[in-house]
Amino acid sequence: MRFLARPARGGRSEELLKAHLAAVAQMAERNVLTLPISGREHLAALARLCGLTHDFGKYTTYFQEKLPPLEKKPPRKEYSHHSFVSALLGAFVAKRRHPEDVEAPLLVYLAIHRHHGHLLTPQEVLPRKEDLRDAPAFADFPAGLRRELAAVGAQLEDMRGAHREQIVSEMEELGVPEAQEFLSLTSWWHLLPEMRRSHRRLLREGDPEATRRYWRLLLLFSALIDADKHVSAAAEEKTIPRPIPPRLVEDHVRTLKGGEGPESPAAQRLAGIREEVRKECVRKVEESPIDELYPAILSLTAPTGSGKTLAALETALRLRERIRKETGHLPRVIYALPFVNIIEQNADVIESVLRRWPEFSHDPHGTLLRSHHLARLDGGENEDEAVEDRLLSVEAWEPEVVVTTFVSLFESLLTNRNRPLKRLHNIAGSILILDEVQSIPYEQWRLVRHVLTTLSRDLGCTVIQMTATRPRILPHARELLERPERNFAGLSRTRLVPHRDVRTLEELADFIEDIHSPDRSLLVVLNTIASSVELYRMLKERLGLSSYREYGRERSDASIFYLSTNITPWQRSRRVRLLKRCMRRGAKPLVVSTQVVEAGVDLDFDEVVRDQGPLDSIVQVAGRCNRSGNTPNPSPVHVVFLENENSRPFAEMVYGRVLPLVSHEMLREEVDEPELHALVERYFATLEERKGDDFSIEYIAAVRELEFDRREGEHITISRYRFIQEELATMPVLVEINERAAEAIEHLASLYREKEKNRTRIRRAYRGVAPFTVTPTVNRLRKNFPPQHPEIPEHFYLSFDEVRSNYSTFYDMEAGYKWGEDEAMML
Repeated sequence: MRFLARPARGGRSEELLKAHLAAVAQMAERNVLTLPISGREHLAALARLCGLTHDFGKYTTYFQEKLPPLEKKPPRKEYSHHSFVSALLGAFVAKRRHPEDVEAPLLVYLAIHRHHGHLLTPQEVLPRKEDLRDAPAFADFPAGLRRELAAVGAQLEDMRGAHREQIVSEMEELGVPEAQEFLSLTSWWHLLPEMRRSHRRLLREGDPEATRRYWRLLLLFSALIDADKHVSAAAEEKTIPRPIPPRLVEDHVRTLKGGEGPESPAAQRLAGIREEVRKECVRKVEESPIDELYPAILSLTAPTGSGKTLAALETALRLRERIRKETGHLPRVIYALPFVNIIEQNADVIESVLRRWPEFSHDPHGTLLRSHHLARLDGGENEDEAVEDRLLSVEAWEPEVVVTTFVSLFESLLTNRNRPLKRLHNIAGSILILDEVQSIPYEQWRLVRHVLTTLSRDLGCTVIQMTATRPRILPHARELLERPERNFAGLSRTRLVPHRDVRTLEELADFIEDIHSPDRSLLVVLNTIASSVELYRMLKERLGLSSYREYGRERSDASIFYLSTNITPWQRSRRVRLLKRCMRRGAKPLVVSTQVVEAGVDLDFDEVVRDQGPLDSIVQVAGRCNRSGNTPNPSPVHVVFLENENSRPFAEMVYGRVLPLVSHEMLREEVDEPELHALVERYFATLEERKGDDFSIEYIAAVRELEFDRREGEHITISRYRFIQEELATMPVLVEINERAAEAIEHLASLYREKEKNRTRIRRAYRGVAPFTVTPTVNRLRKNFPPQHPEIPEHFYLSFDEVRSNYSTFYDMEAGYKWGEDEAMML
């Protein structure tokens, strides 16, 4: 019999099962064997075993006859499933081959059992011994599990039939002679409680290596599912990593030094800091022992505007080259930022450096990846296979340099989901740069610390945290700069000025009216969307300013702009680009915003107003004030303390009570920039004493116990982790803001109209509509319901005419979705 893994389809020839198992095994093994981690040969052997056995269940006639041209349905649908019986064989072989590794059968079993789905808690797929007393009847089990267990018996009986010799022979050729003994088992179910008992025994013993077990499982799972998807899609062979010349950053910086010199002593001081930070990082990488740099936890602490992006990139490229020369491994560079809106800005800087390398033009997609939900996939609409290959590369983070978000990174490290775990083996062994690390929610500090330190230890990563405020997330990180505090001395760009008497929006509008000047640019940052929209409208009317919107009255002389997540991502990006361009030409706009400009956005204002919040957030906003140091005297960063009609601070609605309270206690008088470093140190020390760790402790326990997901109960499971904890449910609204949006929405709708829906093209099309999507809360939608899109599931829709109408019920082209005046929604 010709056993197939997949029939011919879509212009691709059929795939023999034996060939598929061999190819997946080879790629899964290579996915692990190339990593510089402890015990990699053993883990690579387990990955190979997973590949050789993951589709063993396809050797049944039930599966083969289900394929075209027969398309014969099995007596029960579970009979054609293949993961369960394949996982049993993998565990059986692991136990035989690696008796010294008591974890191996469990890890192999879980990886194979769930390779077409999401990982589950071991107890969900491993019954207890007492539950199997009536085996093979399995009468006491829930109906679904009982059918799966019964199917295993039927599948084994089928494989013991007419094709047994062929099956055993093919498996022996693949290097799995144990298949013959496995098929002879009469009480195969005994394997299940044995694995459950070994897992529980390790937990009871308080195994200090429990998190290592988590990483080992995720690595095997990632290596397997990535290999399976590549081989199944007949994708092109993965590109071999290439060394990137580390001098690219130095050459790039040299070209930036042209033009006129700095205008003020502060600007000169800042230029000197940029140069010294970069050179000191290079010296550290070149002179320190390699085992202090890789794997390691490092920190780069320097003031805002001191060129940390380029310094970190050069550090990573030089470290990468040194690792290549001394170990033979060429690590990926993963640059993560907190917000989508600053990814493109930083990715553009990185790309401008990489373009100096001639090889970049030959393979830009294999060199640099922008990984976020707004990133587009290149390729024509008729290039489905090329697009599918590109998706495999994008989702697995295969390129040399990846720029992504904290959400994508941490939800790839703390997850049970199949798709993000495809990239885990590519994160292993990498250099991780975490920009603006202070934006990590403080209740997650202990969890993030545990994850990153064990990731470095067990999967061979170097983590570089990069910040101007150095929170105590990674307190034992080795500084790349000998005395980072000295770079803060001598800077006098800004001064924090608290205004405790400014508590209402009316008082704030009065205050801004007093300080506003057409000769000075002003940024106002508030904590909630509702308050920002209300203040924007008040200031526009009071000051008689010309507003900016993307049609009709769109004009280069606009003097007031609005920014928040209440407008579409496309509008936010456009407005930030326009602001940069106009301000470089001397324009002095007033910008009302939420925290979307807090970190990383390269804008430079003469004056800033910030509603109270965490002190490190205030410092980050201060980094948008006199950023280049061109104003000789310190520019004011006014801090106000807004409250709603119930005297509750708006800051508490976003950050909770503790962070604003500690910040409020510390901001009792004016603070000059040289004093900020010490003030922030005291702030984080105070916060460390007051913060709660319940959130972190619960998820660390879930990691250690492999609590991935349960069908029932209120357990804290890894499946529930989200980097951003959404307290309110949201729904997407498609906003047909222009012709490009209309084309993207219509393209997605057309794919849903097709009888044979192409999931790859649909996923790509969702990226196309993402820049034109806003996500109001469900509660707000109930009060102001837009129409649903007739063809795109679970999406609301605002047509071009509705959006462009001056009397739109749902959308304002200046300030975005109409939430209503009575609700203070968070960023």
